Amino acid sequence: MIFQWESQSATAYLKQLFSDETIAKIKAVNSDFSYMNLLSIGNGAIRPAGESYRDKLANGEYKLYGNAALDEFMKPTLGYMVYQEQIIEFLNKFCGFTMGEADVVRRCVDENTLITLDNGEQKRICDIKIGDTVQTFDNTRITNNNVTNVFDNGYSDVYDVICENQYTIRATKSHKVLTQRGYVTVGELTDDDYLFTPIKLKQYCDGKLSNQRLSQSDMFLIGMLLGDGTIGGNDYSLHFTNSDLDLIDTFK
Repeated sequence: MIFQWESQSATAYLKQLFSDETIAKIKAVNSDFSYMNLLSIGNGAIRPAGESYRDKLANGEYKLYGNAALDEFMKPTLGYMVYQEQIIEFLNKFCGFTMGEADVVRRCVDENTLITLDNGEQKRICDIKIGDTVQTFDNTRITNNNVTNVFDNGYSDVYDVICENQYTIRATKSHKVLTQRGYVTVGELTDDDYLFTPIKLKQYCDGKLSNQRLSQSDMFLIGMLLGDGTIGGNDYSLHFTNSDLDLIDTFK
């Protein structure tokens, strides 16, 4: 764990986390405070998934939820969801998930999986940030939802699921997909299964007409090349053949 604190930014963060002011704030709320526990929490905070609470944690700020049971549950980590095991326990205690179901929820897909945003643009899942709005499926239709947290689950074996149309899904063995049998894990798929995929996703559009994206000269050049032009030669130069001298001069 210690090697993750070697960078200058991590060292600076560690100094702030263990400053007298931060320690005093933490002790005022949690009398059972442990320095080793704080070091472990900070270790989670410097990872990409800790971006949403990193600075508040370093300042000793507790996050309260207005629910006594939940506040007590989150107290050891100052009210922030830090550990994967903590996520599993939270889903089990407060959301009605079995421990097995909760374990599946925390697992994910390959980091290069493309996620479609609300405007139709796509980003790799590893580049998704808190606050992004993404397209999601709620069992009946495609809807938009805001990203409230991100988790880096480290390294896991991934599997390619290749469909008849060559559509490929890359995910961990425990990742669930929707089939004619309902939701099953990738490890449970058989050659007889059919994967459900959306018929249509909202595509990205900048709202501009084609004549607003190109200049007049660009459109003129494209029109001339389509009508009487070629691209050739070793240097792939443009050639235009026409008997209208004015057009030839304009083309030049």
